[in-house]
Amino acid sequence: LDAAVYELVKLYADYPGVYGIQMTDEPKYAAYQSYGEVYNSILRVNKKYGFNLFPQYNLIPLSHSEKVYDEYLPHVEGTSDKYNFNDAFIRYKKYMNDFMDSMKPDYIQYDDYPLRNGKILENYLPVIQYIANLAAEKGIEFHMVNQTFDMYDKGVQSVRQINAKEANWVNNMSLGFGVDTIAYFTYFTCPYSNTEGEAFIDGSSFVTLKGEKTPIYDIMQNIMSNNQKYA
Repeated sequence: LDAAVYELVKLYADYPGVYGIQMTDEPKYAAYQSYGEVYNSILRVNKKYGFNLFPQYNLIPLSHSEKVYDEYLPHVEGTSDKYNFNDAFIRYKKYMNDFMDSMKPDYIQYDDYPLRNGKILENYLPVIQYIANLAAEKGIEFHMVNQTFDMYDKGVQSVRQINAKEANWVNNMSLGFGVDTIAYFTYFTCPYSNTEGEAFIDGSSFVTLKGEKTPIYDIMQNIMSNNQKYA
């Protein structure tokens, strides 16, 4: 495995524009063992050859969607009700713990969409509290990928850009739960809709397809400069 990983990463190891390697986004539970093997292989290859390619990963948030519940989370006896939060939470905890045990990373990261129709997602706080506790228990950092738009329920995505108050709330909440690194998936506009119907059109991202700044750019710049000041 290490030899195969080396052949791939050496192509980018000396390129100044490459900081790291993005592994599969939101992997399914069935892949947790192989995912951990590849993650640690990258670390071994880095150490052996003096590479500095940071392995980046992003685990899935808790979701009650039928697709996520049936395809991404592990089966646990007695947790058949996908619309019951406790059942879903039991499965999600196993998902997270098994990935952590397989990878043994120095940080834990996932992403979520906390705002729906101008209100906090009901399951957001207990999940982020659990992840914060898990990171503290394992003595690793907690990283978070936040969003800059309000997403509607029932699979229909909003294009409403969050305002300054909402952006500050999401940021401060992340800091309050001990998040060490905050990233934003919506930095630039996505020019197409994927199979899930997601389309990050101009207005919900930092910059447009033409590289023009949107109103959220200045809001986020102010938030991040304040974070850096007190980091």
